[in-house]
Amino acid sequence: WFVMALLLLLVVVFILAPGLIILVMKVVNSLHQVTHTPMKVTMYVAVSALVVSILSQAVSGLNHPNTSLSTIPAVYLGGSGPARTQRDIDNLRKLRAVAIEKWEGPCWNECIANQSKNLPCLPSCNEEQYQINTLAAIEAENDAVVKIMYFNTFLDFNYYEVHSELVSRGLLLRNLSGEVVTLMNDNGMAVNVPDFSKQATVDLWMSVMINATKTGHVDGFYADKFQINITKDSKGWFVENAHVKSYVSEATALAWNNGHQQLLNRMVSTFGETSMLLHLTTLLVNKYWAGHMTLMEIYTQTKAWAENKSTPYLWVHPHGDDKNPGTTSLCTDEDLVGFLLAVEEGAFISCQGWDDQFDNALGSPLQKAHDDGSALTRNFTSGTHVRYDYKRRNARIIWGNTPSPSPSPTPSPPRPPPNCMSNWNCSLNGQCINNTCICRTPWMGLQCDHLDILPSRSTGPGIYGVSPAVSSWGGSVLKWTDNKYHLYVAEMADGCGMVQWDTNSFVTHAVSDTVDGPYVKQGVAVPYWAHNPQAIIIQDEIFLFHIGAGLKNTTPVNCNDKTTLKQHPHEQRDYKLGYIQSATNPNGPWTSVPNPPVCDNPSPWLLKNGTLLLMCSRSPAGPPGPHWRLYSAPSPRGPWTTVAEIIPSQSGIVAAGTEDPFLWQDSEDNFHVLAHGAAYQLIEPTKRISAHGFSHDGITWGWSAGQPYTSTIYFTNQSSIEFSSAERPKLILDDVGNPTHLINGLSTALWPCNGCPWKNYTNVCNKCKLTPGLDRTYTMMRFLRT
Repeated sequence: WFVMALLLLLVVVFILAPGLIILVMKVVNSLHQVTHTPMKVTMYVAVSALVVSILSQAVSGLNHPNTSLSTIPAVYLGGSGPARTQRDIDNLRKLRAVAIEKWEGPCWNECIANQSKNLPCLPSCNEEQYQINTLAAIEAENDAVVKIMYFNTFLDFNYYEVHSELVSRGLLLRNLSGEVVTLMNDNGMAVNVPDFSKQATVDLWMSVMINATKTGHVDGFYADKFQINITKDSKGWFVENAHVKSYVSEATALAWNNGHQQLLNRMVSTFGETSMLLHLTTLLVNKYWAGHMTLMEIYTQTKAWAENKSTPYLWVHPHGDDKNPGTTSLCTDEDLVGFLLAVEEGAFISCQGWDDQFDNALGSPLQKAHDDGSALTRNFTSGTHVRYDYKRRNARIIWGNTPSPSPSPTPSPPRPPPNCMSNWNCSLNGQCINNTCICRTPWMGLQCDHLDILPSRSTGPGIYGVSPAVSSWGGSVLKWTDNKYHLYVAEMADGCGMVQWDTNSFVTHAVSDTVDGPYVKQGVAVPYWAHNPQAIIIQDEIFLFHIGAGLKNTTPVNCNDKTTLKQHPHEQRDYKLGYIQSATNPNGPWTSVPNPPVCDNPSPWLLKNGTLLLMCSRSPAGPPGPHWRLYSAPSPRGPWTTVAEIIPSQSGIVAAGTEDPFLWQDSEDNFHVLAHGAAYQLIEPTKRISAHGFSHDGITWGWSAGQPYTSTIYFTNQSSIEFSSAERPKLILDDVGNPTHLINGLSTALWPCNGCPWKNYTNVCNKCKLTPGLDRTYTMMRFLRT
């Protein structure tokens, strides 16, 4: 009876299908005549809509992701404007899944170029085809790879071919004035919004995706912005992206939300719950798609997913770079260890390329990560062992039984390059021995570019401004003949936070019996306006370098009454000019040294021959930011001679805007600078906050790839707090030039820095210290391993 019923159903479908299609076409044509809206409805669109909406037929033959932990489950998410090389394809084909972004091929760049000239983006570029072509090339090499296409479910990118269909059929969302809604994407590109309040738009979106899977080269979709709905504020219902709003009627809003959810539901029913649909996937990525997730971030967030499995899959994307062509992996061993400490089946790591380690045997985990009080460890059935010593910040993978590679007529790929060829590759913080960097304490890492920072005491790392609670912003410590430690620190007057730094900053003198405080205020060393002090002892005399003349030439704001707003011109402060005070006693009196050089954020260093060097983070020779200047003089009283103009951005790693240098020489007489990586937080922005430069002679400089410190504070009880920013770096050095303590101004707002605006961004960590209500800061000290 079952077989007979099935045959009868098929006969009915074949008899009625043509009539149903004709009926759909008649309805569409009658709507067209009533609304006079331009429409281009093909027979295939009608058939696709009929199949999907009436029969709800699931698409078959799609690759589902391989969730096995036999090896590291590595994937790729990104796009490449330039044509991909065969080497790119050869590496991508080895991964479990490949998701191609919307900037694959030339369309994205052409659209941006056109809009800068007030020209339209061209749907004839056909972005969809560029993505499919790349996925087809991967399919030809390995048909087991899960291939994913980018298809936004909120924004209509005008260089997609489907845009012309939306326009011709009147399927773009319109605002209360009847105009087509135009928003901006995160890159400043003008975009429209599909009108999912109309059933025809939902059907069109589904038909385009079904067509893509029928090529045989697409298995899933990155349904970006799937979480977006039209929401309501005091003015009404609106759509928003990149801070651009457009208001629509309530009826349209509710219908759009229903249509959008219908689209997502139909994607699941059509392509299957186990297909790689990224709206069924937890995607872990650094804020702003930039920067680098820390090992502990990767571990804790992967662990959280593994404990509840709120989605079928997890993609960990440690690096924000999604325009990488996919040739080689961006993941470090630290990234892999953080992932492996918590990985379960269904989790993937997006390293943006291939690493031969991904072929090593892994196997099922034998247990959850074990914490022995100093390290996290985990073992796998292959014998592979991963370990993270969180006290020494050392991550390691010991691979177990790795199967021999299958015989292949092609030669083996070249081995990865050695860690170093000379001490220069070790950031001049160690020796290159047998192609491996052996770091001097307190430096660590493959290139000796990370400071080995010890956990802070449970009471916190603050040395000035915590109690009593006054805002301060970094300082300099020296030990005097009284065997006490003297701190010169930038303090904000009259109860103000850092919002008022450019009117209320002055230099305070504080004293402690121990290097890590508590420091007790003794008095004012330099009155307002003065900032960023650094002290140095030369022949029993203290010289205090700072910016701002300290002539009380600004009008401080009284923040104690809670009513005064920041209303003053920036021109009041002479922040680009360096000044010098001298005294023979830490308590003063202080005398102004005449004729200082033009120098922003001065950092002095006394050579063994008695010559004084002065590093400045802005130079009058060039525009603000890129140029640093190094001066020399026989004494702080001059005369001053320019030694070198330094452009940190030449390295390609440290960008224009790197500021606040701290200059010193090590035990090998190499020069170093520690600096605040402001450019990364402002231009990208990212989590990178620090930079390290090194030089043999002070003229030619290299720049470390890693950042020497972060704004995450680790405590002896194994907890940690990630603050928005740690700036104004200063070091305390031992007798031979090895760093022993790191001093910073700490912005106490927490990551992810919600509500810290700058230009078109809303969560810029570098600006939390200048955001009213979030501008509480203090000066902290962290111990380094000795």
